[in-house]
Amino acid sequence: MKHFSRIGAAALALALSVTFVTPTTVLAATETKRELNYNYEYEDDSDLIESSRTVVGTYSDDEEGYDAMRAAAKANGWVTSTYSNGLIRAFYDDDEDKAYYWNKGYYGDDDDDYHFIVTYTTYTNIATGVTSTSEGDVNKRYSSDSADYHKIQSSIKIKKGETTYLCVPLKNGDTEIKNVKSKKKSVFTAKSYSKMGSVYSTANIANIEEEKNADGTYTIFYYNSLGEKIVVGNSKDSDIESKIKNTNGSSAYKYIKLVAKKAGKGKLTYNIFNKNGVKTGTASITVYVQDDTSVLKTFTFAGKSLLSDYSANNNLNFGKKETDTLWNVSTKGKGKLVVKANKNYKITKIEVGKLYTETKAYADGKGTYTTTSHTVDGKDVTYNYTPVKSGKKIKLSKVCYYDTDLNYANDEYGNKSSYTDGTNSRTTNISGLYAPTYIRVTYYDKITKTYGVTGATIYYKAKK
Repeated sequence: MKHFSRIGAAALALALSVTFVTPTTVLAATETKRELNYNYEYEDDSDLIESSRTVVGTYSDDEEGYDAMRAAAKANGWVTSTYSNGLIRAFYDDDEDKAYYWNKGYYGDDDDDYHFIVTYTTYTNIATGVTSTSEGDVNKRYSSDSADYHKIQSSIKIKKGETTYLCVPLKNGDTEIKNVKSKKKSVFTAKSYSKMGSVYSTANIANIEEEKNADGTYTIFYYNSLGEKIVVGNSKDSDIESKIKNTNGSSAYKYIKLVAKKAGKGKLTYNIFNKNGVKTGTASITVYVQDDTSVLKTFTFAGKSLLSDYSANNNLNFGKKETDTLWNVSTKGKGKLVVKANKNYKITKIEVGKLYTETKAYADGKGTYTTTSHTVDGKDVTYNYTPVKSGKKIKLSKVCYYDTDLNYANDEYGNKSSYTDGTNSRTTNISGLYAPTYIRVTYYDKITKTYGVTGATIYYKAKK
């Protein structure tokens, strides 16, 4: 928590928000641009998170039902007896359906009959297996309390034979890098590249933060460009305001040109200087040069490659032009699925996802319609996943997207259609010609020691 007002408004004027504009440079086919990240910038595990809803009770939409619902909540420890404690609150959506939000991930909403359906959400990390009713418990790689949370990433991967322009972000007074060196020039070379980048110079203070101490005082600090905590002082210091004023919020984006020569690894180092020319730190980053930086080495279904190299004659999209339609469409409904990882990656799980379907009655009771269900047994779903082994035969789904009305024009897949509903224009998934099957591959990166997800969608002619 930040308590700037305690220290003094003059000393704690917030730094201006600035949008950095990096000059664009046309890159050759064997060149790429990337940015060096802080750990907190890629902590998100959202690709690995699945959520499901579980129904714990249904109550009538009246005072008696509300009282019963609240009593059940209290019995389970979800709320206390005081309404104003913030653990439960009511709100209305655009359709004026009542809804309730409970703490610990519990919430409820109305069904079509205007009953309160009380549910809670469970989040699961498909890579680690960690499950919780709090998304934050499973959706992170680094805790904000970790010493590594704010640090610059310790390693990067670049492709052999390719030139990489590495963007280095600098902050809180730092504006320059010097003495850029490769510790293993036979693997890659490195030098500063001044044709790209930008500097923002300001007299404003650094991005000041504070944390409370046991004695009630606050430690005042900021993070430098390496993610190291730089302590400015203590809130009880008589000169704390002048110390804060002496910090600086200047920042920059600087570039390093990396030329990858052969597979291997080496250290990239550079010194960091602030706007006054004072050295503030030295970065040391392990650079891995790989023959192929992509996760998968082999990814085929029925002998056809699902990788992005469309020039290969065995690719599912071989021979297609940018103006063509019906990409990723298979003429075979079943075949062998082969998935193999490149060096430094390990495949931990392969899954085949197929859409659920559900038949519902129209609100007026005049007939039924079929839709891909997003609630099955109280759970929010899109695909039903089945684990498989590499080298095994699988069948593609024949179930495509449906919606309440089949009169809208389909695109080539029959999956998207834009139309106007009253005054609101929106896009919906509707009945069509081709059904999607999503192949989800969970992998472990041995270099960054993190999990990730990749995959591909294959389309096959839908069942009439």
